[in-house]
Amino acid sequence: MMTTDRSRAEQRLMNKAVHYLGRYSASRQRLREVLQRFAMRKLEAHEEAEVARAIDAVLDDCIRLGYVDDAAFALSRARNKRRNGGSAVAPFVAGTGQGKRGIIDIAEPDTVIENGVDRACDFGLFMGL
Repeated sequence: MMTTDRSRAEQRLMNKAVHYLGRYSASRQRLREVLQRFAMRKLEAHEEAEVARAIDAVLDDCIRLGYVDDAAFALSRARNKRRNGGSAVAPFVAGTGQGKRGIIDIAEPDTVIENGVDRACDFGLFMGL
């Protein structure tokens, strides 16, 4: 049996995160929301500061271990939208309220998405959108 220095709250949150990510692909923010809802229901006996610290630690661990990758999630989501005939850019631009910068902040600067966002924004300006 492995010994660990995780608190009980952190261990429960990590179990929840791994279980959730085993079923769904998620961004860092989406996983944070899931863990916060879980904590409100199941970890009410723990101090709020301890739970917040545990959530941050679990998110950091998930990113370090490669379970959560916002850029890969955004690219996958854009590809799925594009494959299904939708806009690869619209869900991200609409969801951020920041226009073109919203999706570029998620992705690395030299990715296919940035080029696609540039083209989509240029097209939108050309069409008067």
